[in-house]
Amino acid sequence: MDFLETIEYYQKIISKALEGYLNQKLKELPSFGNSFVKIQHQLFSRYCLRNGKRLRPILTLMAYRAVGGKNEKSILMPALAFELFHNYTLIHDDIYDEDEKRRGEWSNHILLQRWFEKKYPKSSLVNALYKNSATRFGVVAGIINGKYLHALSSLPILEADVSREKKLAGIKLYQDVSIYDNTGQAIDLAFEQDFKVTEKDYYNMVLCKTGQLFKAATEWGAILGGANASQKEAFRKYAEEISIVFQIKDDLLDIASGGEKGRGIGSDIKKGKKTLLIIHALGQADAKKKKFILGVLGNQGAGEAEIKKVIGWLVDLGSVDFCRKKALGRVAAANACLERARPALRAQAKQFFKDLARFMLERNR
Repeated sequence: MDFLETIEYYQKIISKALEGYLNQKLKELPSFGNSFVKIQHQLFSRYCLRNGKRLRPILTLMAYRAVGGKNEKSILMPALAFELFHNYTLIHDDIYDEDEKRRGEWSNHILLQRWFEKKYPKSSLVNALYKNSATRFGVVAGIINGKYLHALSSLPILEADVSREKKLAGIKLYQDVSIYDNTGQAIDLAFEQDFKVTEKDYYNMVLCKTGQLFKAATEWGAILGGANASQKEAFRKYAEEISIVFQIKDDLLDIASGGEKGRGIGSDIKKGKKTLLIIHALGQADAKKKKFILGVLGNQGAGEAEIKKVIGWLVDLGSVDFCRKKALGRVAAANACLERARPALRAQAKQFFKDLARFMLERNR
């Protein structure tokens, strides 16, 4: 199989395993006969089963193969751990970023809000934090659904048919990614009003939010396959590099024609996100352009013409080319990390990881 065929093959296997796992857990979760709690369970389950990339469990399975693992079926369930964790972060990200859509469908908190509006159409309580009771309900219930998935994501590790030593190593990865994800969110939040964010600051945020989860998913597969210290270190460094490639590409997709991220072109600009594109542009722009960019950055009322003007400058100031070159450099660095593993990683699996690094930059969604 070529690279894309391999991705599609594992996506099907993982999605089927994920559906089976969630169906089983829905039977086990307590609801005490509460109809809404059952609806919550169904909603976070459906959310996980949307058309996602399944990159984290693919990383787990392929790392397992790369270090000599031979029974993929035996680790399919534990490979779901960081996919469930990823979906927890997405539910909360949609709330943090006030995004109403995810993967072309309504975000989890919006679905919960709409359920409330249909159930209680006359409720219109307004308080200090929320514009109405339906908004409050959707946000709070969405936070709870994220917490459900956060709790569930550790179970594939704890329930895995592996040694106690491997389980403890997996739980340590789970705890680390939980801490770093929150740290990354806090850094990203602080960036919103900080106009002196540096390129290094950006990388630190990415390594916390995206990198740690890629690292955990990859190292978990290596641990399950019996990797030694050299192999695990090679995968950790590789995952750091591709996480930055992944995020830079996300930044570029946001300004692509049509807004390939599915949230409208320039949504990161409207939200005031300090992407690498913006950091570079602010460093290159003259005083007049810098003032205009800062006036549009974080302005939810900015019009299409203003957004397109900023995007045009991102091209003219060399920020787009700068980001692409940085990403290409990280792809090369990621591939070099794989070569440092001793003993060497299995050739076929290693080639997959090299292709994946390139795919991170060339993907269109």
